[in-house]
Amino acid sequence: MKLILRSDSYQGQCMKKVNDTMLKTFRDSIRLDNYFGPVQMGVFRLEYTYLPEGYKISIESERGIITIKATNSENQVFYPNMVYPEASYYHSASSDNDVSQLIELTYRAITEKKAFSSKMTKYEILVCIYLYLNQQWLKDGNKSEEYMYYIGNCDPFIWADKSTADPAYYEIFMEIVNRFFQGEECSVQDGFTYAKRYLEEYNVVEHEEYSYNIDEVVEVFNKCTLSEWTEIYKTIKSER
Repeated sequence: MKLILRSDSYQGQCMKKVNDTMLKTFRDSIRLDNYFGPVQMGVFRLEYTYLPEGYKISIESERGIITIKATNSENQVFYPNMVYPEASYYHSASSDNDVSQLIELTYRAITEKKAFSSKMTKYEILVCIYLYLNQQWLKDGNKSEEYMYYIGNCDPFIWADKSTADPAYYEIFMEIVNRFFQGEECSVQDGFTYAKRYLEEYNVVEHEEYSYNIDEVVEVFNKCTLSEWTEIYKTIKSER
């Protein structure tokens, strides 16, 4: 498919520049499958297939901010900032440098087999849960007794052996997670999914067996985005 634009608007020029950069960088290894826009607020989307692996690559622009992601056959998602810290800022669709950086880093990650290679252990899932919940408490400080009790027992910085939470909490965590996570490692995206599932199932245990709850913990964590989760994961990897 060829990109055919019906107007020579500023947004159209940005969209064309992005497509030209993709073709220049990936050359004949990609195929343009679909596109949308440009429309108001600088919105447009370009969708490609990376032919050697069948990955889907999508580039979106909204209000002048551009993002790029790749998805593999297992629906795992890759963003450049998952591997390259220098990509962790808002990129402008009108900036040649920003557009080139996102596309070139994505190309490098894919061709060097770094995309979809980030792995999490079960322990790291629990640490990331704690760090996100603690961040939210530090932001406003207005959290319930149940919320504070939960994160207090999952605080990795007060664990005696630096490898487990409060033994009772860690045992329940492992019991629940082992039901749906059989291996030793998983992708960052799957770890995010497992974290939400663990908290929901653990809350059921608290309600039914202990007449207690972590309702606020579940509510707060459900607001966590994959991008925030990925940033926390990168933090713990850099500190270990």
